[in-house]
Amino acid sequence: MAIRREGDPTMPWGMTLDDSVAPPIVWMGGDRGSLLRITQQEGEFRAKNLSTDRYGDLGFVGIEVDRFRRDKEIYMRENGGGNWLRFSEATGEFERVNCPGTGGSAGTCIVPGPGGTLYAPAWPYHLKRYDRRGKPLPWVGGIKSYPASTPTSRGNTEEPKPASNGLFVPVSMVYMTHTFGVRHDGNFFVFQSKYPRARPPKKLIEFTPDGKRVSDTPIIWKVSDTAVGPKFDQQGNIYIAEQVKPADQLYPTDFDEYFAAENREPERRAAATMYGSIVKFSPKGGMFDFEGSANPFDGEPQLDPSLRKVAAVSCEYGRPKPASITGALWSKMGISHVALHYCNCENTRYDVDEFGRVWYPDLNRFRVCVLDTDGNEITHFGGYGNTDNRGPDSDKPLSEPDIPLG
Repeated sequence: MAIRREGDPTMPWGMTLDDSVAPPIVWMGGDRGSLLRITQQEGEFRAKNLSTDRYGDLGFVGIEVDRFRRDKEIYMRENGGGNWLRFSEATGEFERVNCPGTGGSAGTCIVPGPGGTLYAPAWPYHLKRYDRRGKPLPWVGGIKSYPASTPTSRGNTEEPKPASNGLFVPVSMVYMTHTFGVRHDGNFFVFQSKYPRARPPKKLIEFTPDGKRVSDTPIIWKVSDTAVGPKFDQQGNIYIAEQVKPADQLYPTDFDEYFAAENREPERRAAATMYGSIVKFSPKGGMFDFEGSANPFDGEPQLDPSLRKVAAVSCEYGRPKPASITGALWSKMGISHVALHYCNCENTRYDVDEFGRVWYPDLNRFRVCVLDTDGNEITHFGGYGNTDNRGPDSDKPLSEPDIPLG
């Protein structure tokens, strides 16, 4: 029986066998969300597609919480066509919201703001805006914000094509919403590349709700292509996940004994590449700097001289490289994975709640960690496995603790 690939042609189908029933069942999952149930009938394999294709492969990409509503709502990307699903915690129901011009599996994400406004950074040079129903909301002066021509990272120029509800903002990559954040007062912040289509590094620029730049001076002068954020607490402090950490702590000490064994160097390098840090800045901002990296601005950074600079390292392909952090209130290594990789769509995400607590995943240890506003770990939950598989050394039929991560 032939099965055609779907979605990304380089991604094969996933397959598992259920031999606990007769006849056995083969389950296969495709890159666009198909779920096939395959059985053998009269000497032939026959497949039945049990999926609705409602969620597709895009659901994980754009998960966002509308924190400006009393009754919290969660947005997630559907299967293209500009469709998003909005989940109400109060009713437990989904509804579809179509934001035209946000289709495809990459290039646009949405972030909720005050009053139901939906912001959509869109590659390579748009910041689009929609109302709660998905209706495009033009910016005052938005069309005029597009220059007649703009330099590109390729060394040439291009003529931007304005979007009717767009504001000109250079966008580097935006497969996940790791380049945009909205503060509690409604001001929003964009990690901008120096030119449209440019890759690392980026700078953080602040805008008022009507789309006006607060200043051309960056708040965070430089981050790498892998940075996730910004997030904010009620005091306006800025949180960023970045591929930086202390030189003597490339990964949690839990792994030291394991990596000390023979032939574990490839795994050790992989862990060093995966782990990054949550870094908290005051509203004064600061900068990450990496040995040999370019600047997303002209000239030299004009940092507040009172900001403290500390040494760090950044790991790419497991090899530490010198780096520094200026202006950090604290830094906590442990989020994974935040990897300097060709495509930062493979990074994870984290969040900061209304009380300034940071919730972040540690995928290598199968847990979610919670920090207080001073960077101290309050708790963590989760562990390897689920009700079907807790590893070869477990004799427990159900996973523990009460909130398992599979």
